[in-house]
Amino acid sequence: MAINCVDHPENPCPNWPVKGTRYPKKVQAKGSPPIVVVGTTRDPATPYKLAESLAGQLDQGVLLTNDADGHTGYGRGSACLDRKVDQYLITAAAPRAGTCRDPHPQA
Repeated sequence: MAINCVDHPENPCPNWPVKGTRYPKKVQAKGSPPIVVVGTTRDPATPYKLAESLAGQLDQGVLLTNDADGHTGYGRGSACLDRKVDQYLITAAAPRAGTCRDPHPQA
């Protein structure tokens, strides 16, 4: 699990039971099956570039891009994204990396 406590730069992860660090470390997950990373392009809390970076660091990272506004992507009204993540969770077969652009997602 990768955790980045950007909300507390002066005291990273103040409520986390393990001491944090200010600087994220490279994550590779060698030998893992494909890991799906979901990033929302206009997420005000978690910059999309962090999802791109994480997926790029993972040996088997697959980036699903939610081209939308708002924090988080899964379960937020994108039928395209939800379908791909659901299939991955049910079958353990990762989808191809790509972008979901739902015309009118329901939040």
